[in-house]
Amino acid sequence: MAKGKPSASKFSGPPPVINRDLLHRLNYTYQASIFLQQLGAASSSSSTSPVLDRKGKGKSKEIDAEEDEESNVDFASLARQGMQGARKMGVHNQMKLDPSLKRTVCKSCSAILVPGLTSRVRNRPNKNHFIITHHTCLTCSARLSFPSPPTSDYELGTGLDGPVRKRRRERFARNQGGKEGHKLWAGEKAVEGWGVQKEDDT
Repeated sequence: MAKGKPSASKFSGPPPVINRDLLHRLNYTYQASIFLQQLGAASSSSSTSPVLDRKGKGKSKEIDAEEDEESNVDFASLARQGMQGARKMGVHNQMKLDPSLKRTVCKSCSAILVPGLTSRVRNRPNKNHFIITHHTCLTCSARLSFPSPPTSDYELGTGLDGPVRKRRRERFARNQGGKEGHKLWAGEKAVEGWGVQKEDDT
């Protein structure tokens, strides 16, 4: 007796996600690293206060830096250690991460590259590409460069046509009136619009 084929209802759901628990752990580590870096930036900015010298120029002076070294926790180093462990976990389990996620992590010190907080972003012209975007890590001064998509000169809301479609549109605009066919005369007057074949944009 032949076995029946499995019904399609069993496979109607979405496919199972491989290493779901590891992906959740990586997501938590990534968000925790961003939060710890923000805490480290806030604690470092609060430990300094502006002081005016004799000439009236402002200088930043640390307040009780030696006493606060033991009590304060280096949140930035904790964030980097967490991301280093997450990267090792991803390599060990062969997890395929999104390129947009990998571009936000420094390859040298594993710091999360937050523009304006832990990284500096600059756009530079290049011979081979339109624009090269440089992300410079403010922790280790490492630089990550990748090409940016080109910017169009067209106005917003207009589509970009390729060369083939552009020629079709130009030909359709020229032949908008249609091709002349056989003329029908009524006495000495030609009948307008008779025998005109319209050309469709196909």
